[in-house]
Amino acid sequence: MNSITRSISTALAIGALVAATACGDSTSPEQAIAGVYPLATLNGQTVPFVFFQNEAGRVRVLAGSLSLRSDRSYTQTMNVESTFFFAPELSRNNTNTENGTYIVEGTTIVFNMANGPSYQGAIVPGRSVTYVFDGDAATFRR
Repeated sequence: MNSITRSISTALAIGALVAATACGDSTSPEQAIAGVYPLATLNGQTVPFVFFQNEAGRVRVLAGSLSLRSDRSYTQTMNVESTFFFAPELSRNNTNTENGTYIVEGTTIVFNMANGPSYQGAIVPGRSVTYVFDGDAATFRR
């Protein structure tokens, strides 16, 4: 289960790679993009939901967020609950965090993970960020 939890966290963190530019007389594109985008769906499922389950246990995604800062850095967090049916004492909640930088070109955002690969997604500034990473599709909405 531990590798499943890490895999989910990595996929979600990678998934948070979406941004776009915004224009206005008094708001820079970075200011329009900057903010906290809560996780709305993962693979079409509304959060919270069961990501994986078998006879040994289950993994639930409880919540998550993508914070885009005007200095073009980001932090993505994912709160995951691991339940072990045959060893409940091993069950736990984890908050997995990914940090890095991002670049926005039009409606495309490219995330450069601090300790991992780059990935890309799409952004509607101030509204939503979406991406697919390692087969998992994530949507963050304000």
